[in-house]
Amino acid sequence: MKEKLSNQISAFEAKTHFSNLIKRVKDGEKFTILKHNAPIAILMPIPSQQRFNIEEAIKNLGEFRQGKKLAGLSLKELITVGRK
Repeated sequence: MKEKLSNQISAFEAKTHFSNLIKRVKDGEKFTILKHNAPIAILMPIPSQQRFNIEEAIKNLGEFRQGKKLAGLSLKELITVGRK
C-alpha cells in the first residue's frame, strides 16, 4: 500500500486495504481518502468519550424503563392507537 507521509490514500487503495486501515485507525492513525487526488473523506478514530459502551447502554436502558407504564393498555392496543 503506497502512502504519502501525510497518510493520504486513494479511495481504491483504501478499499483494497480496508481491514489493515481499520486496525491502524484503532491504534490512533488518521487517513485522508483521495478520489482523483482530491480529498473526499477522513478516516480517524472516534474520540474516547464518544465510544459506545454496550454494558453502560444496557444499564441506562434498564434504568430508563423503571417507572415507565403503558397507561393500562397492552402493547397491541398501543400499536393500534398509534396507527390511527
